[in-house]
Amino acid sequence: MFLRQLHRRFDRLPAGIEGSVLAASGDQFEEWNDHLVDGKSLSEIFGTDHTH
Repeated sequence: MFLRQLHRRFDRLPAGIEGSVLAASGDQFEEWNDHLVDGKSLSEIFGTDHTH
C-alpha cells in the first residue's frame, strides 16, 4: 500500500526507493509512513540519502 501511494503521488521513483521500502525495518517504515502524510517531496519523506 505504501509503495502504491508513493507511485500515485510522485509517479516515477528514483532507483533504490522501492528496494529500500521493501527492506526497511518496521520502525523505519512507520517513520516514512508518517512523513508521507505531510511530506511534499521524496526528500522530505525519506531524507536525502534515499532520493538519488
